[in-house]
Amino acid sequence: MSTPVYYVVDYYLKYERTGDFVALVKSDKGRKLIQDVEKEIGAKFRGMYFPVLGFGEYTAEDWWELPDYAALGKFRNSQAWNRILQAFNEFYDSAHPIKARLMGSISYVKITGVPSKE
Repeated sequence: MSTPVYYVVDYYLKYERTGDFVALVKSDKGRKLIQDVEKEIGAKFRGMYFPVLGFGEYTAEDWWELPDYAALGKFRNSQAWNRILQAFNEFYDSAHPIKARLMGSISYVKITGVPSKE
């Protein structure tokens, strides 16, 4: 069994549209958009997170669990991913870039270049 990799997407929302965005994500349409991405890519949506009491740089952060690195490449040509981006695009604050990162568990990530003191 391979160790999962987490694709994390950070973004800002337009302040005045944040409530509408949350309503869309929680709606049947929003859940279907997410489920379609899960089916097509083989990723598992682990949740959308917002900062508590304003602690945090971004408005929201999405966590996708990927079974392996190959699943990351599937986002590029995914029709389901394109549909979710189109549906959410009107809510993103384009004055700030969307940023993404890959995260792996400490048992999986290999740290190089630092000599051992042992």
